[in-house]
Amino acid sequence: MKAQNEENHSRVEASIGNLHSQFTKLDLRFEEQNMKLNQRIDTIEQYTKTSIRNLEVQMGQLAQKVSSREQEAIAEIPSYAKFLKGFISNKKRLEEFTNVALTEECSVIIQNKLPSKLKDPGSFTISCSIEKIGEVRQLSCLSRCKC
Repeated sequence: MKAQNEENHSRVEASIGNLHSQFTKLDLRFEEQNMKLNQRIDTIEQYTKTSIRNLEVQMGQLAQKVSSREQEAIAEIPSYAKFLKGFISNKKRLEEFTNVALTEECSVIIQNKLPSKLKDPGSFTISCSIEKIGEVRQLSCLSRCKC
């Protein structure tokens, strides 16, 4: 029985040693994976920091452009307001007058001599050929035509 206990004890010690070596290997693998993960996290953090810096620079440049355009527009408002005020009150008149040759259509519009309206013809005839029958004249009414 003592021999059997020693044999069991040696088996247990061998199993414990085997488990110890397996845990050591797992611990090493875990440390390697942890280091790789930390490296990836560091690279992602660096990338995001540089991206944020680039975006901040671009936003600053855009803000400067917008503010300069706004300042230019604000500077032009008083002169434009003065122009509109003068234009509305008819104080500022056009100083250049030129002679322009008018066509017949222009003179009719200016003189309000529009041509008189023509009467509605009511119905009309359409000449058409239907296959080989020949020429046929049809009387067509505009109100009934479904073309």
